[in-house]
Amino acid sequence: GGGFRVLRRGRACVVVAVGPTLGPVLRATAGLDVTVLHAATVRPFDEITLRTAALAADHPDVVLVEPHLPGASARHVARTLVHVPHRLLALGLDGDEPGLADAVRRFPRQDPRDPRDPRDPLDPNGGV
Repeated sequence: GGGFRVLRRGRACVVVAVGPTLGPVLRATAGLDVTVLHAATVRPFDEITLRTAALAADHPDVVLVEPHLPGASARHVARTLVHVPHRLLALGLDGDEPGLADAVRRFPRQDPRDPRDPRDPLDPNGGV
């Protein structure tokens, strides 16, 4: 792995595509104001590129899309952003899942002033 390549720059959040998830991630993020990073493998983990991209966004939130197992590299993201309040959505992708586009489109916060978007899918109260 040679680290992350920045394929698209945006402000809403950072979407990390690992290995063969790149095509589905690019399709899912088409037209969205998000940064897209890609690496063939996450080892060694490129903390510098991820931290730089996250801090450049309106919110340092990360969607991590890996082949097969969701969250296999989530600990690396958490360690990289340990001192930065952030949200992480870890997805595992087997093929081109139609739910990926919906998940990626729903994840970014809508109000840049509000640290907790009322539509936050990770809110235990369902965002109500």
